Amino acid sequence: MALLVQIHHSIGLTMSDVAVPSNLYTDQEREDIKRLLPHILDSLYEADEKIVLLAIQILLHFVHSMDFSTLTVMMRTLFSLFGDVRPNVHRFSMTLFGASVKSVNYSDKKGIENQVLDSLVPLLMYSQDENAAVAEESRQVLGVCAQFLKWRLPQAVYCKDPWYTKPNKVGTICKFFGKKSKGKINILAQTLMYAKHTKLPIRRAAILFGPYQSTWITVSSRGRVQTGWRKI
Repeated sequence: MALLVQIHHSIGLTMSDVAVPSNLYTDQEREDIKRLLPHILDSLYEADEKIVLLAIQILLHFVHSMDFSTLTVMMRTLFSLFGDVRPNVHRFSMTLFGASVKSVNYSDKKGIENQVLDSLVPLLMYSQDENAAVAEESRQVLGVCAQFLKWRLPQAVYCKDPWYTKPNKVGTICKFFGKKSKGKINILAQTLMYAKHTKLPIRRAAILFGPYQSTWITVSSRGRVQTGWRKI
């Protein structure tokens, strides 16, 4: 914690900073801190929210100068924080994930394509989060991932209204991702995980996805999620 605070204050960040100013360090100072990155990455697993947020802010400052191996390890860790019960950790883990995607060199893009693809359904689901800041960040990072994949997202993705009030938009979104992701990721398997989410808006979003897949999803009167093959 002391190490993170020392670096954090020397950079001059506040907890609300996302866009971090550059050129705050000499080359030697940057190299010294880069050697500490493995320890800072370990801080992402901490239970103390302040420690995690400090680590994320510091990593945001250095993400563009990370080597590819460190970057991929960090992205896997950040992915595990999607849906964290601490809203700020959830939100800023997505922010750093998006910054990581942007910073990948062209020659390394193939190496993280699967990680980016795996993030699509979670980002779609959390775009319906009851926390407005989390939902908005989900949509923004989804746009970053789409740009990486050279996909042009339908405008319906950026709609802030709950999906259940816009069934036509849901159909557009589901069909787009189903077509683009065919043979690359199992959208249904990922979606089913969110059909049992603790938050109603996330469960509702997952259930709405069902009719556009090759199976049906329903919720019984007792709250059980049921699935099965549907005839097409």
